[in-house]
Amino acid sequence: MNTSQIMSLYTKRIVSILKSILGFIGIYFVSAIIGELFVIIILTCNGINIFDYNMSNNILTQTMPLFGFIFFFIITIIYCKFIEKRSIKTMGFIKEGFIINYLKGSIIGIFLVSIVMLISLSAGVLTYNGISNNINVLYVLLFIIGYIIQSMAEEVMCRGYLLTSLLKKTSIFWAILISSLVFVFPHLSSLFAYSIKFGVIGFINTLLFSVFVSLYMIKENNIWIICAIHGSWNYILGIFYGISVSGGVSNASILTFTANKLTVINGGIYGLEASIITTLILVISILIVIYKMKKSKVII
Repeated sequence: MNTSQIMSLYTKRIVSILKSILGFIGIYFVSAIIGELFVIIILTCNGINIFDYNMSNNILTQTMPLFGFIFFFIITIIYCKFIEKRSIKTMGFIKEGFIINYLKGSIIGIFLVSIVMLISLSAGVLTYNGISNNINVLYVLLFIIGYIIQSMAEEVMCRGYLLTSLLKKTSIFWAILISSLVFVFPHLSSLFAYSIKFGVIGFINTLLFSVFVSLYMIKENNIWIICAIHGSWNYILGIFYGISVSGGVSNASILTFTANKLTVINGGIYGLEASIITTLILVISILIVIYKMKKSKVII
């Protein structure tokens, strides 16, 4: 091929990649608008004034935003089905053994979070205070459902749609990097709400988490596992251990812990997701997945 032909192919590839990214942006903003309207309607119907700065922080105000993510899931499926003409199987929805795969992902998520917690306790940067005195069973159950919906929506968008779409247009490296940066984008406002130091580490950890689940998605080609890793990570960290998730603290937790000092070791106000312990665990997890991919001869 001559230079002009090479440039033409290169341009077409760039345009194709941009179309996938623009598709994601369209899905995100349409879903966000509908999701916000859904939350506003539910809260308003329950007598909660969303424009009140001192709005009460109760079970509805904490869980309904998670339930609003159902529209991100629905619209992503609709987009892939009718715009990209793809079956849900191409997004990683494998019917066979989906319950086992979801349980497998949940175990992985629980294990990763628990390892981070164990190291943090051993290092003395966290103190265990005991079982919470005000465990609300309804809170606990609603957060289970909410985090299942929220994690599935984010993973279907970033892995089920964007990653798999990019893998057809560019290399694994660029597909993972682009989809991971897109995954981090909605988290930026909370990441840098407290300090630059914790924001940078939180950014790196969010990116590493995305790289980890992206590699796992490529290895297994199964979205159920990825959704479960993400959902169990959030739920166990926030509701079981009572640690901040993406900078947000829940009123409902089963166990309670206190950060002994706000440092990069425990993630400060942002929580363990901005901890260098989490960085270490995620890097090790990524290396293990890469090793397994090479051992099973999955191209990387």
